[in-house]
Amino acid sequence: TLTVHEGRLYAKMGSPVTGMATRELGDLQSDVVCLDIAKRQGQVIWKRSASELDDGGAAWMFEGSPVVGGGRAYVALRRSQPNTQFNVVCFDASSGQLLWNKPVCAVAGEVALNRNIISHQLLTLADETVFYATHHGAVAALDAVSGTLRWVVTYDSGTAKRQTTTISAGPLPCLVHRGIVYVAPRDGGGLRAIDALTGIVKWTRNITGGISHLLGVGDGRLIVSGNDLWGVDVENGQAKRYVGYSNPMGSGYGRGVLAEDFVYWPTRSEVFIVHQGTGQIRRRVALKALYDESGGNLTIAGGHLLVTQPGRMVAFCNQAQLKQRAEDEFVQGSDSARGYLQLARAEQSSGAEHAAQAAYRDAVVHASADDA
Repeated sequence: TLTVHEGRLYAKMGSPVTGMATRELGDLQSDVVCLDIAKRQGQVIWKRSASELDDGGAAWMFEGSPVVGGGRAYVALRRSQPNTQFNVVCFDASSGQLLWNKPVCAVAGEVALNRNIISHQLLTLADETVFYATHHGAVAALDAVSGTLRWVVTYDSGTAKRQTTTISAGPLPCLVHRGIVYVAPRDGGGLRAIDALTGIVKWTRNITGGISHLLGVGDGRLIVSGNDLWGVDVENGQAKRYVGYSNPMGSGYGRGVLAEDFVYWPTRSEVFIVHQGTGQIRRRVALKALYDESGGNLTIAGGHLLVTQPGRMVAFCNQAQLKQRAEDEFVQGSDSARGYLQLARAEQSSGAEHAAQAAYRDAVVHASADDA
């Protein structure tokens, strides 16, 4: 992940390992950097290493990219020996000067002697408060100015189970909306809604198939995704499955995005466009069938749908732009099979099935050996 704020880019650099096994012999580097991307073409403004925070104990590692606001940059810290410990550190966003480093929690009794842990935990900044889902039995809120711990919510955690392989988990930070903190701990405890001011748990809900992403709140629903796409009533936690299939190809594949009244949700072969409030499927974009593309993490920018796949990024126009482009290209290359084929795909993507069928027939009629 990266953070861009006021013409500067903030990122974590170095090893992805955040929890080191006892047998780890390498000297793993963990840095946070700030680059000027507005005026100096990416020149480094400041760089801080986790090793600078050494307090005589085991090595600290930065968890993820900073969250930035109010002239400050906040980063989660972790170390694995003798027990796993989590801190939040605050730097001056302009100079990188250390302002404070505060402990959040430690996991008593966890033994991680035979594994490295790869994680990428992100903080959430809202209402002059830093929220941290540790995914190790605790969710915390700290004052953004002083670092004072405002509250901690704990729950039964399953992280104490011993494992023999490297553990890897993607980011799943808190989501804050209108004074409520939504959190979905990976180590158990269910989806929770917590009062941001007091730390009082409003409701808890278990979601079948697990949660990989908290996408946002729209039309009174918290939109969450994992294997399936769900809408959860923000008032009482009642959950409705919007999209879900037993076929693995129908499971979620990447992070969706909310836009206007809809949520765009990717699977391996399609993107579903679903109404945020009702769960009604408005459209299914057949990425695999139409474009031989897969799903991935979605972003909408500049009128384009960006799909970040494991090895590359693909950009799609919205349907009106796509159809107009196909029509323009068709006029330039009229009576060609390729022009009819592009027009047919655009018509099919926009839901005009009859027009698409007609264009496909015309493509067949005008096809030649050179088009094979």
